[in-house]
Amino acid sequence: MTLQEAREEFAARFYVWAKNEIRKEVTAGLPLLRRLETGCAFRFLSYIRALSDDEKTHLMTAYLRLQFPTAAERLGEPSSKEDAELVARFMNSPIMQSPAQLALLGRQLDGEKHLFADRKVLRAAIREELNPIFGQKITRYGSATWTYFTPISDWTVETDIDTGGRCQLAYYHVIGSPSHPFLHEHHISVMSWLGAGGQARWEDMTPEEVPEAVKSLSLYCSHFMAAVPSLLAGLQYDASGNSP
Repeated sequence: MTLQEAREEFAARFYVWAKNEIRKEVTAGLPLLRRLETGCAFRFLSYIRALSDDEKTHLMTAYLRLQFPTAAERLGEPSSKEDAELVARFMNSPIMQSPAQLALLGRQLDGEKHLFADRKVLRAAIREELNPIFGQKITRYGSATWTYFTPISDWTVETDIDTGGRCQLAYYHVIGSPSHPFLHEHHISVMSWLGAGGQARWEDMTPEEVPEAVKSLSLYCSHFMAAVPSLLAGLQYDASGNSP
């Protein structure tokens, strides 16, 4: 198949998979997103707290459709004006800080020093936790960022880890190959496939919070990687541009 055909087929498969993941997540009480409740998912979880399960699923799926409009239309579920309005309502809602963030701000205003997690310790913990999933072969971009490359079928899942800057930890996946262009170059993380917007990241961690954050990272990575083989099965890119 051509690269465009492979991209469209992957997008359709991913859309169906993510839609099912949203349904399961809502039914189970949002266990994956709640692991980020004190950080990047707090605003989203606060916004949807008063919604029914059907309303939560509707909003999260609407956001997914807006990410994959061609795939949704191909499957007979085109994105609608209502979808756009639902997502815009959330995006225009007040920016909220979690109780933990507010408490940290209060302590800082009182002149207290916040003991942040040691980044060297954090990086070592991440590598120890992720090695069983991805192996030890990585490409480094300095001490703060690195990428795991996982060959699956004709493609390679690239998992990027960032422990630099104000954000102590962030991650995402892209799907490509060393020998040809990206199959899906947009960032994939638990926040994106569950229609919660943004990327998964951790900030203001104390040393005591590192083990749970690293455990969550491992859970998200293994969850997605378990789904990848079926998402990529049979997708073969013909570099000549001719469909077989």
